[in-house]
Amino acid sequence: MSKYLKKIIVVVLITLILIAGIIILKVTLTKKTIIQNYKTYNIGELIISVPENEMEKFPVIFIFGGINYATPEWMFQQVPKELLYHSICVFCSYKNSFENVFSEAFIFFSKNNFVSGDISLIGFSAGAINVQNAYSDTLKFIGLIDPSTSERFLNLSFNENSKMVFNDANWSELSGIQKLLPSLAEKIKSAGGDAEKVNLKHDKIPKYFFEKYLHALIRVEN
Repeated sequence: MSKYLKKIIVVVLITLILIAGIIILKVTLTKKTIIQNYKTYNIGELIISVPENEMEKFPVIFIFGGINYATPEWMFQQVPKELLYHSICVFCSYKNSFENVFSEAFIFFSKNNFVSGDISLIGFSAGAINVQNAYSDTLKFIGLIDPSTSERFLNLSFNENSKMVFNDANWSELSGIQKLLPSLAEKIKSAGGDAEKVNLKHDKIPKYFFEKYLHALIRVEN
């Protein structure tokens, strides 16, 4: 190969590299930067967080806390920020029924032109009663976090949308609930759902639950 031909090949290669670099730079500069953020609203007894990202529809997650320390404010602190960036989260007291919370939240959504997508319900401790009372197999996700329960909920028609994390040792002072939790877990698993027993204290389970199921919660269904 002559020196002249080698020079031509080198020039062509350099030119192609420069063109590729310019194209990549233009794509990078014109690509829209997505700033991950959310805004919170205090609506009555509810805390509602809404992503500031642009989406056609936002998954909506109702999260019920428990007695004493497990207030809506405390439950808000248990969820990963990524959940708040990709879904509308409604933090509720266990004292409020799902029907009332749903009505209040959707009036707020309508006034602010927030378009909701799939709906999920999650309850911690006493708040899990609200979730079990409102159970439907049409909901995207049902989450029971070290839940309070009763024998009548063993008759629910759970399916693969149901997820549970528990430690029955945390319920030693309420033996009736403690005895039911393994049966509830087995009912969920036999129906295609997921139930895991963990060796964690009651107040440590919410963070574990949200981290475990984060991607299932924010995944947008077709």
